[in-house]
Amino acid sequence: MLAALRVLLLSVLLPGLSQADILSLPATEQTMLPAPLMQVWEDPQQQATIDDVRNLPNSAWQPVGRRDASFGYTGSAYWLRVQLHNPEAKDMDWVLIIGNPLLDYLDAYGLDGERVYRSGDQRPFATRWIEHRQLLLPLRLAAGENRELILRMQTEGSANLSASLMTSATFNHHEQRMLLLQGLFFGALAAMLIYNLSIFVITRDRNYFWYSLFVASFGCYQFIQLGFALQWLWPNSLGWHQLSFPLSSAVTTLFGILFTYGVLDLKHASPRYTQVVNVLLGCTWLVIGLCVFGPYQAALFGSFVLVIACAALACLFTLLRWREGYKPARLFAIGWFVLM
Repeated sequence: MLAALRVLLLSVLLPGLSQADILSLPATEQTMLPAPLMQVWEDPQQQATIDDVRNLPNSAWQPVGRRDASFGYTGSAYWLRVQLHNPEAKDMDWVLIIGNPLLDYLDAYGLDGERVYRSGDQRPFATRWIEHRQLLLPLRLAAGENRELILRMQTEGSANLSASLMTSATFNHHEQRMLLLQGLFFGALAAMLIYNLSIFVITRDRNYFWYSLFVASFGCYQFIQLGFALQWLWPNSLGWHQLSFPLSSAVTTLFGILFTYGVLDLKHASPRYTQVVNVLLGCTWLVIGLCVFGPYQAALFGSFVLVIACAALACLFTLLRWREGYKPARLFAIGWFVLM
């Protein structure tokens, strides 16, 4: 009797459990997040092939179980798999969007028969199936079709997939809005650059010059981070593209330090301000040197730590100068608040 009851319970529960691992893709305008239903296997040696991965026992796979498949700075290759299902009575076209354009290598199996998608920012831009700043994986599912999609991700930076799924029609509408917003953003930066350079030419006030260089370098940093630089400026210069990201961050930090030093008039305040700023400038030049001559991961980590340290100290110096009665610090504090 108990054995029969167990069989009955398993027959009811197992289909539900297996269904829970399948990502259903109905006709919708909503964005679907595949990561919570993905499974991951880490390959520290970076040597496994697709045949090796397909022959892995189910126990080797671990559920991602969170909103995003992010694994930090490990240097490993990560294999991810997800089961997809089209519940509609018609063929459906979807786009898998990888929101991290700085991934070095991304391979996808199961998009189009035996054809393998191979891309990433350490492969020529022309290898992409869709010419786009982000990594876009087109996917067509027949009516009622179930399909397994397997991805391989490897990068020297942050192993962050940032994956989402949209129908082709929804993605096209979304892309138009994003291009408008990004155009306004870079247009505003260009206007600020021209305006402040003009004031510098008229007044010869170095603060406007440093701020102009800060805006220009920050714009370059964003252009690289969003994937536009690889698409439009250097689609085949892969070595330069990799070092350009931490380098642009460090150069932006350099001009931010010089602008902050000038606008808060730290030269005529306590000598300790100048001492701290000189240390920060030395660290910045060290990170720039790492970007050009050192290992990529060290440069990336150094630029990240430098940005955090400089932002925190800029806020602290601003508040201290405000308390000391330096009136421009108040406006500078408002600017920092808006930026952050």
